Amino acid sequence: MRLFALVLVLVNLLLFAWGQGYFGLAEGGREPARLDRQIAPERIRLVDPASLEETCLRVIAPADVVERLRKEAPAEWRLSPVQALSETAHWVIVPHLPNALAAERKKTEYLRLGAKEVEIVTPPSEHGPYALSLGIFRAQSGAQALVEELTKKGARTLTIIPKTLPASRAALEIRAPKSALGKLPAGLPESSESEACAP
Repeated sequence: MRLFALVLVLVNLLLFAWGQGYFGLAEGGREPARLDRQIAPERIRLVDPASLEETCLRVIAPADVVERLRKEAPAEWRLSPVQALSETAHWVIVPHLPNALAAERKKTEYLRLGAKEVEIVTPPSEHGPYALSLGIFRAQSGAQALVEELTKKGARTLTIIPKTLPASRAALEIRAPKSALGKLPAGLPESSESEACAP
């Protein structure tokens, strides 16, 4: 019985020594050997987990800039469909003139009052058989200033209506890790905007 116990102890000792690599059979499992077998250890870099978080940036820019971004997008970017953005402007008009003669007389009147851009609008539309256009303004304040200036000089039939302009700008949503977006906002032209996507 004692001999059997002694044999068990010796076997356990041998197994322990083999497992630790003392016989050279398990050298691959020891930490020094793993370090020796590393491939290009100088290329290992620690990465900030925050830089891997996906972020979303909505870019609003001239349509050609947005199209270029879409075509040159890196593989890491996930892009939404390009959204064309129409723009509502403010149109100063004299509506509902009955005929061409009335339109010509009214045009002469407004030129005499100091209006710089006066055009007769045809063909007939919701604004009457004829109308006068005195300017289209992106800012309502510009349209209102013109109306007030001409009203002080005696104009009585001016009105401001909304007018949809052809889309010249577009929006694109870019989803990517923060590190993949790089310095995108800083590289956009001055006429562009960038903002976080809506939740």
